[in-house]
Amino acid sequence: MHPIFAKRGRLALYLIGWAPLALLFTAWFALRGGLDGWQAAAVALPLTLIAAYSSLAAWYLCQRFPVRTSPPMRALGAHLMAAAMSSGLWVFLGWSWTTLLAKAPGFSGLDERFYDLQPTLFALGIPLYLTAVGVHYVILASEEASAAESRAIGLRLQAREAELKALRSQLDPHFLFNSLNVVGALAGSDPAAARRMALVLAEFLR
Repeated sequence: MHPIFAKRGRLALYLIGWAPLALLFTAWFALRGGLDGWQAAAVALPLTLIAAYSSLAAWYLCQRFPVRTSPPMRALGAHLMAAAMSSGLWVFLGWSWTTLLAKAPGFSGLDERFYDLQPTLFALGIPLYLTAVGVHYVILASEEASAAESRAIGLRLQAREAELKALRSQLDPHFLFNSLNVVGALAGSDPAAARRMALVLAEFLR
């Protein structure tokens, strides 16, 4: 399972982390596209949401090409191809969205203005996706380190338990032998002390 969906609340935090980028895209559409604030937000917010969700797909490719075991050029080629495809799909969905918006009152000509921004948007989509790849590799490394630490703790506990079992197997016969000899010796000379020791031994063994 993707780590963003593994625990409740992570998806909300992930989307909140994209909020500054949504504001930057809104400002960029307003300045470069000549859109007013409402129009820029109507384009930027859905596009940012699409980018946020599509970037999650990088997780599965990062799992397919681990850093330590995958040939670097092969992994890089796969990620670049995925980045280009993701960016192209992102631009296409943006064009589809603005085409629909252009039919609504107040958004006339929006698709034409978005058309001029498509090359730049495609170029921005590639490093955006590659940044997501880097983040997912960091998450993978963190999970591997956590799993290795858990395994190490488990192995230490197993080793300690094995040592205790070995110690018990060595000490128990000698301990009982010596204790019973002492109780037997006291039974003749000091029955009360022998009784007390027998009770103490029974409580200890219990």
